[in-house]
Amino acid sequence: SDVCCSDLEVRKAEKAALKREELRLRKEMGPGPASAQTVEKAEPLIATADDLAGYGFPVAGEDEEKNFPLPREYVDSVRRAGGIPILLPPGETKIDKLLAILDGLILTGGGDIDPNCYGGQPHDTIYMTDLERDQLELALAREVIDRGLPTFGICRGTQVINIALGGTLFEHLPDVVGEEIKHRLPPREPTKHEVTVAADSRLSE
Repeated sequence: SDVCCSDLEVRKAEKAALKREELRLRKEMGPGPASAQTVEKAEPLIATADDLAGYGFPVAGEDEEKNFPLPREYVDSVRRAGGIPILLPPGETKIDKLLAILDGLILTGGGDIDPNCYGGQPHDTIYMTDLERDQLELALAREVIDRGLPTFGICRGTQVINIALGGTLFEHLPDVVGEEIKHRLPPREPTKHEVTVAADSRLSE
């Protein structure tokens, strides 16, 4: 019980420290709209790490029009759940300040992660790698793991979390498990899979 009490005290101290940092940042930002001056957040702020290349753009980085697109489904889903989506474009370095004002993080899908990030090997099927995005998302993932911030990884996002925890990846899954289960439709179209959510998992709540 002493350990539990100690852990609880640590979590309370961490939460208080984050709240102090949030207040400090709001003071630095100065006055804004009335809704922005409210200290207590009525809706949770959820960040989605911006998908640099987006879906359908066969490039590594921003699209041809210098945009950072993100599929609207991510934004709409956060709003339906009562949150406020905040897009984080690659290149951000002030991770502590970002996380101090967020209630959760979504690591979205997208292109492949550079094999150099997990000690992997080059493969001719690897596509749309972007080191700037890899660096941002891995830095975010490591921090949210340390802080216990609610985080949801989707597709590529689950790979980012795995690497942040010290894991590695198979560069091309069909080389390991074969083609019985289609993981991608030609040329690089997504395919749907059925999944079962464990009843006692956090995802089911």
